[in-house]
Amino acid sequence: MLDAGQLTNAKRHLAQMSPDLRARQFNAAGLLSLLEGNLASATSLLRRAAGEPFGPATLAIQKNLYWLAYRDPENADDNVRIDSAWSAVMSAFERSHDGGMESKDVSMFDVGIQRRICNHAMYDRNRHAAMWEGVSEAERWRMQYLELVKKAVTNYLHRDLTEEFRDSSEAASTACSEDPEGCESDWQIGQGAGRVDGPYAQKRLGGLVHIELLLQDVLDSEVEGDVIEVGCFMGGTAVLMRAVLEQKSGAQRRLLVADSFEGIPAPRTARGLRVDGPGVAHGTADWPERYSAGQARVRSTFRRYGLWDERVVLIPGFFNISLPSYFDGAPLGSLALIHIDADAYESVLDALDTLYPRLSPGGHVIIDDFHLPAVRTAVHEYRDAQGVSETEEPLLLVRSHVENKATRLWPEWCAQAPPARGGT
Repeated sequence: MLDAGQLTNAKRHLAQMSPDLRARQFNAAGLLSLLEGNLASATSLLRRAAGEPFGPATLAIQKNLYWLAYRDPENADDNVRIDSAWSAVMSAFERSHDGGMESKDVSMFDVGIQRRICNHAMYDRNRHAAMWEGVSEAERWRMQYLELVKKAVTNYLHRDLTEEFRDSSEAASTACSEDPEGCESDWQIGQGAGRVDGPYAQKRLGGLVHIELLLQDVLDSEVEGDVIEVGCFMGGTAVLMRAVLEQKSGAQRRLLVADSFEGIPAPRTARGLRVDGPGVAHGTADWPERYSAGQARVRSTFRRYGLWDERVVLIPGFFNISLPSYFDGAPLGSLALIHIDADAYESVLDALDTLYPRLSPGGHVIIDDFHLPAVRTAVHEYRDAQGVSETEEPLLLVRSHVENKATRLWPEWCAQAPPARGGT
């Protein structure tokens, strides 16, 4: 604690700083508090930073406030504050972009796994002529193979890469007609299939890279156990997970794929009905056929990629029944990575109840749908009940908000990513 004299000197020192430097100081302190899980301190510091005049640090500050809105349990059952924080990010982005102002400060998206997602070597923006120097032939083939799989499950290989530009304005459409090659969308974190009628993943590329990096981490660290995806729909994301396991260090691991294969179930309890809301309970939510796909369609997806074998195990049924039954007697430490893409309150809780106690030390849990209030509520309730404390929420980098403007937003969103250095 500072005494009165030290506090006076500190205030005088802050008053003498330029507004930009003050904003950066408060942002840095707020980010550290956010990383430590001290949300009250982070809120105070980041709001103080945001109160400074608009400058090069503003975009990073708003990104941190956006992350903070997701972290705060008070926002678990409502997206209003989160949407407001997102609007502030977009406003800062557009103002910075229109004014030619480069973001020069650090945000949550420039540290930890978020930074690794932004810096992934295979994005068009990050590729350069010397990128393979010092990389073994085996590693190069592994990276290129996985990139091809990701381009397939996001339908990047076959869809019209000029479509988003053609739809933006008449002038852009004309320009693209004259120079289609110049209008092709880059391979970047916002790429995604955007359709539910084929063997594709429902995630954008940033989410797939997130899973790839964490799965590679458990392989490199020799974390014991199998890998499980809870909620697979057509199986596109699970295909990428199985592809990562193709390497030698993953050869003895199974990919467990749990799903009702009948769609997202209606809530069983009054609590589930209240948290999920009537759209989930009565089938009016904006979910195509409640994401229902049978086992045959999932097996077909794996066969298309040449990855259906005895190491892929389907676990059918609603999670409150199928998971306890399958894992009955399974030892602790039987899972290295858990990916939960279950959309609904009870489904997420059911998965965590059975699977989290079986996670090996050093393993990872990825919650795909943290943008949904019901899912956030389930995660917060489970943590509170079990005393689970983490410094970062299991939140995917790219979900609903970023993806619509990802092509133009991505370089600023990944502000610290290295610039491109020429073609490959």
